[in-house]
Amino acid sequence: MLFFLLFCGIAKAEPLTIILPAAEDSHAINARIFSKYLKNYLEKDERVSKVIDLGVNSLDDKTDYPNIGFALATEIAKGNADRGLLVCGTGIGMAISANKVEGIRATTVQDPYSLERAILSNNCQVI
Repeated sequence: MLFFLLFCGIAKAEPLTIILPAAEDSHAINARIFSKYLKNYLEKDERVSKVIDLGVNSLDDKTDYPNIGFALATEIAKGNADRGLLVCGTGIGMAISANKVEGIRATTVQDPYSLERAILSNNCQVI
């Protein structure tokens, strides 16, 4: 259901480019495993043209989460991607940092309904 809702309300005929990072402090190994699973899953979806991984790629990488959220949002604002999925502990700090980029709407979601409303009612590009 997450992936159906991720694409809902999209009028674009061409496939989306999605950015998928994980923060260093987001339960490190579990976040990376989850991010890799999402990346593999999304790459198989015909609605996705490309998945860009901006994430922390090793347990030794100590990139702070605000930098990751901001970098993801900057890439979307530049037009290099259509949507972003932030993988983090709560997602609150990542959403705050992503929202610092002009024109970006980022939020956290807790259930399918809030995800649907974030995209359809608020046109959030970053979840």
